[in-house]
Amino acid sequence: MTALPPPHDSSNIRSTLEQQRAELLTRLQDDLRETCALTGQLEDTHDLFDMSAVTAESDIRVSLMSTRTATLVAIDAALERLGEGLYGRCESCSEAIGAARLRVVPFALRCTHCEEEKEAAEHARRTGGTEIARRLW
Repeated sequence: MTALPPPHDSSNIRSTLEQQRAELLTRLQDDLRETCALTGQLEDTHDLFDMSAVTAESDIRVSLMSTRTATLVAIDAALERLGEGLYGRCESCSEAIGAARLRVVPFALRCTHCEEEKEAAEHARRTGGTEIARRLW
């Protein structure tokens, strides 16, 4: 597979990705500190309502950390693709990912068409294909 020239200056793309990576790492560190603080609050409280509120807030923080970690992994993969000269090429169809999409999601793996197909397939898998059956009737 031949390398696809990036739609923008590769140093600008690298800079953007590295900046987003640094911001995510800072947010993850903050989330971790706050989650640890919430755990300490949980140990200090004996009120069930307070325990429930602290647990819910902690669950939200953990969910945010999971999402941010997944984004961090995607950014690292984009930086690797950039270094290999493969940045901007859809991993599914090998066509160019649109410049507008890369401006919005600079770590995108797929073109808009392939991403939509992937999301539709995942939705059908989650719903057991009931959506497709409904459309047929």
